[in-house]
Amino acid sequence: MNTAKASRRFSSAHSLAELVIILLAICASIDVVIGGYQVTLLSGALTEQADLITDNNTTQKLRTLQLVARFTAFVVFLIWFYRAHRNLQALGIRRGRYSSPWAVVLFLVPILNLFYAYDSLKNFGDRAARTSASRTTS
Repeated sequence: MNTAKASRRFSSAHSLAELVIILLAICASIDVVIGGYQVTLLSGALTEQADLITDNNTTQKLRTLQLVARFTAFVVFLIWFYRAHRNLQALGIRRGRYSSPWAVVLFLVPILNLFYAYDSLKNFGDRAARTSASRTTS
């Protein structure tokens, strides 16, 4: 076994977790803005052709912003999850069900991500909770 892998140092993922939370809040805010904008449209505020063209451009810009925010949040989440999963070795868990790269890749494979992403998160949470409990009792 490679000694570099066996003696991995703990690397805090706290700042990445906070960034994920902030990005998800931004995504929710954009959703609220888009919802409010669509309610305005449905109320009949825009009736002329020029208003409808301007509205279409604004809607496209908001949807693009929404897509960029969600994609960024997803990428940062995957980076956070990789780092947090890799930290299990630093906490004394030597062999997990999945390696850190595979735990991330399983989020990206269609159909497999429906089961394995959940299983990977559940496995990660169970192991972290057991390690935390054993450290507080000793």
